[in-house]
Amino acid sequence: MANTNFGQYHNELGTFVFLKVELAANNSAIREYYLMSYIRHEDIAARFEQWRYILIFFGVLIGSLATALLYTRHRYQLEKNANVNSINLASSLFRNQQSCLIVNSSGRVLKANRQAAKTLSVEIEALLERRLQRVLQLEDDVYQSLTDAMENGKHWQEIVSIDEDSCTITVSAQPGKTQLKSERYWVVTFENITELTSAKQQGYFYQLLSESNVATALTDTNGQLLKFNHKFKKLLDIEADSQDNVMELLGKEFSQQWADINSRLSLQGKWKGQIFADADTRFANSLKASIQAEHNLDGEIEYLVVTLQILKLQKSLQQLPSQQAPLSSMVVPLSELEVHFSTLTEPNREQTCLLIMDINPEGLISHISDIDHLEKRQKDIEMQLLIDLPIGFQIAHWRLGSLVILLTSSDSVQAHKYAMSIMDRLEQNELNEGINIGIAGYPEPQSFEHYLSNAEVALKRAKQTGNQNICQAFTRKA
Repeated sequence: MANTNFGQYHNELGTFVFLKVELAANNSAIREYYLMSYIRHEDIAARFEQWRYILIFFGVLIGSLATALLYTRHRYQLEKNANVNSINLASSLFRNQQSCLIVNSSGRVLKANRQAAKTLSVEIEALLERRLQRVLQLEDDVYQSLTDAMENGKHWQEIVSIDEDSCTITVSAQPGKTQLKSERYWVVTFENITELTSAKQQGYFYQLLSESNVATALTDTNGQLLKFNHKFKKLLDIEADSQDNVMELLGKEFSQQWADINSRLSLQGKWKGQIFADADTRFANSLKASIQAEHNLDGEIEYLVVTLQILKLQKSLQQLPSQQAPLSSMVVPLSELEVHFSTLTEPNREQTCLLIMDINPEGLISHISDIDHLEKRQKDIEMQLLIDLPIGFQIAHWRLGSLVILLTSSDSVQAHKYAMSIMDRLEQNELNEGINIGIAGYPEPQSFEHYLSNAEVALKRAKQTGNQNICQAFTRKA
């Protein structure tokens, strides 16, 4: 206090304020006086207590208002962004490649996108305010089912043909509603499936076409089954969804020849052959097989088309007049030879022999033989036989690789001599390799089928005799 003219200090009870005043008398002596005041802390607190509550109240109010403002601003920004995103999403969906219409609850078009106008071949403005039933050419019952589904809040879908079946579309409708319960609309989308429908119809036609009397299968390059018709399934006794390999289905002989078949397919694009039935095969009768290679754009084999046909003995389907006999200078079907045999009297039959010639050489042409090669070889042998064919003898086709010759006015000795002369003639022309001959006589009355089976027995024995290659069975006395 002595050093300053004014100041303050406080303690635990209050605050003190002082002011130093200097006064001088007449005799110039200066005296110092101090003016001091104080106030207690309790008095200050009591005086400003209500203002404290007012300040707290306004502070809380301002803080609440600021928080509400921030929350409102943030929510507004979120809703604004969400609305923009929703609008952009709806706009992009409405402009996509799917045809879309927005229809009111009365069935009139409110909005249409470009793809819808393109699919229906009209302008967008021409679609607005038109009835949906007329736009999509819906029948009354179909349109009624649509409106019922929309009223019940269900999804609706239907396939519709427009423009006299030149265009097929699949129509889907979904109900929608706004914030007002009274306002409703339909979102109708549709897609042009004309090409898909046409492809399905073509596929159905091809399926009907494949269900023929010829067993047909489609495989990959390894012979794995991809598709096959009912005839193929029945012939090889397989399941409808079988994925077996065709090599396993056609037997061991076919599997052994698969490499050669693949080589032929690579070179010529096709292969023909015959497959004989045995105890290990699924089929009882021999088969005529044909394989056609299908190439891709790069020229590589992509698929194989396999067809199978049963090789059967030809039966006489019609009787020829008794005065009409097959000419000896021709090779006739077996059915005509059977008819010719039936016209002979019993004494004339007793003077006949039946000869079967097998021209399928083992080793040169396998059991799964190349049909083109075998057919050429058979024609060459037929020409040699017809050149030296005695009068009254008749040659007939039995099956591929086998010929049947009816020898009239002959006994077992003459038949054997004729067989030997055939072998000599063929040897001169280098056609005798793999030739086997079986001869049967007519010792007792029998049918032509029985006669043929007896000659076949002789043929089997001829194949077992080694180099002789000629054998007789069921012969009569000379």
